[in-house]
Amino acid sequence: MVHGSSVLRALIVLFGLGTVVISLLGPTAASSSRTSADSDTVQRWRSPTALWLAADGTLFAAGSKSGAVSVIDTENRELIAEVSLGKSLVALAATPDGRTLIACDAAADEVLLIDRNGRHVRIRERVPVPTKPVDVIVDGDGRNCFVTSLWSRRVTRVDLSTAKVAASIDLDFDPRECILLPDGQTLVVVDAFGGKLALIDTRSNQLIRRVEIPGHNMRGLALSPDGKDLLVTHMIVTESAATTRDNVFWGIAMTSNMRVIPIAALSDAGKNPVREAHTHFFGDPGNAAGDPDALAVLPDGTTLICLAGVGEVAIGRYYPYGFRRVSVGQRPTALVVDEKQKFAYVANAHSDSITVVDIERRSAAATISLGPGPVLSQVEEGERLFHDAKLSLDGWFSCHSCHTDGHSNGQRADTFGDGSYGAPKNVLTLLGTADTEPWAWNGSKKQLEDQVRESLRMTMQPKVPPGEGTVAALTAYMRSLASAPIADWQRRDAVAIERGERIFNARGCASCHAPPLYSNFHVYDVGLDDGEGGNRQFNPPSLRGLAHRATYFHDGRAKSLEAVFRVHQHRLRTALSDDDLSDLIAFLKSL
Repeated sequence: MVHGSSVLRALIVLFGLGTVVISLLGPTAASSSRTSADSDTVQRWRSPTALWLAADGTLFAAGSKSGAVSVIDTENRELIAEVSLGKSLVALAATPDGRTLIACDAAADEVLLIDRNGRHVRIRERVPVPTKPVDVIVDGDGRNCFVTSLWSRRVTRVDLSTAKVAASIDLDFDPRECILLPDGQTLVVVDAFGGKLALIDTRSNQLIRRVEIPGHNMRGLALSPDGKDLLVTHMIVTESAATTRDNVFWGIAMTSNMRVIPIAALSDAGKNPVREAHTHFFGDPGNAAGDPDALAVLPDGTTLICLAGVGEVAIGRYYPYGFRRVSVGQRPTALVVDEKQKFAYVANAHSDSITVVDIERRSAAATISLGPGPVLSQVEEGERLFHDAKLSLDGWFSCHSCHTDGHSNGQRADTFGDGSYGAPKNVLTLLGTADTEPWAWNGSKKQLEDQVRESLRMTMQPKVPPGEGTVAALTAYMRSLASAPIADWQRRDAVAIERGERIFNARGCASCHAPPLYSNFHVYDVGLDDGEGGNRQFNPPSLRGLAHRATYFHDGRAKSLEAVFRVHQHRLRTALSDDDLSDLIAFLKSL
């Protein structure tokens, strides 16, 4: 028990029950579609991260690594077909009649409109959307879907009848999960990294309200049975609690949570949703619950939460509180429940399988393999380890918990990374980290392997010291992480960006942040003392991807780029005019 304190047009034709699958990309190019028989022999990493269950019991799983949809017979609990549709399918939804599936292809920057006839599917349209679509939801009448695009910081409304983008809403944070409130017209979109939420009126395509909760890694959204509350899974890092063994063991350094927020408090600008919400904590000393992810709430209040970091699903009631945990596969990140609320189907992203969970018995009833996996490369093994909370003491958190998807949760943490406790530092992004030597805020690590080894030992506080194979795999994965792509909104004003670059060079910014990496290999005293740690010299972080960071300087004291120069006068001998500051910021955000 857990107690308080988760294009080219494509024509796909399936014959019979998936015994033959043909896929044509364009007039001549063939793709690598699979039949059920083929799936018994073809080795590849599918990484199912999204599910949709049809009324006839057919389950569809979207593969973020394979770009394929796996078709599963839940009655016989077997894979019946695997259809290659895109590059990286990370979200899956359907119209109310179930005749059209909608998938986000994060690698192709497209939304796929897929015609479904029973177990048979074929692509109808590929709709271009802003950079990296990551979630999709369909409105109640099935006329529109809403798509969140991560790096573009945009929500788009796609008209499903015309297969075109009908409207766009810009946000000031990187969005991921979304959900429609019971009124059917208010869309809630949450931050992919930090704790921001936005409420959007889908009729006027206008932002209603933006709020922030204490937390990060918001991965699961659901409504209470009475429609009065929004349930959100997330994590909380305690910046005042250093990652000592005691603080990790007792669940003080970082916690896994489910927050229940009254929708009335979210919608009313005069109310504080944080004060009116209540928060549940998952995990106990000796039995933690890192990285809560997707969740589902049944009509009787039974709640299921994926605990992605430890390979479990928690089942119970959020009120009165009490959960039992069921072991599933590696990194469960999606689940759906059948119409009778008897079984839940859980997608295990790092096991390439579906676990069938008996809800009443609180136990795993079966496992459905999606096909044989490949021999993992060192980078792929590192990716799995990066998301594995079992690398930490009792499973409290993973590397992903702070460096969300390789980026940053935008929080401060006191991790001994600079050789001292008492001075929490901003969590640095790992995107593009291969080019940013030396590592740690004070530049004390000359090899990335040394930084990884130290983080595993002093931040994760494992029971057994990590082996060199683990260090090598994690390092290889981190070296593979590219910088965040530059989205269109970052390059909107080319003239201002050009002027800003001239100011950047004229003011000597390039002496520390030298292009093309916009960093260098030295440390500098920039007039900022870190307090208890006593450090004054810092390695300048790369400015690439600066637009996607929440706060600035080693301790996050600047809450905006404007504050870096206006409030803290960072390296300025003379103040910048308003126009010059605007141009400089336009340039910095374009990197």
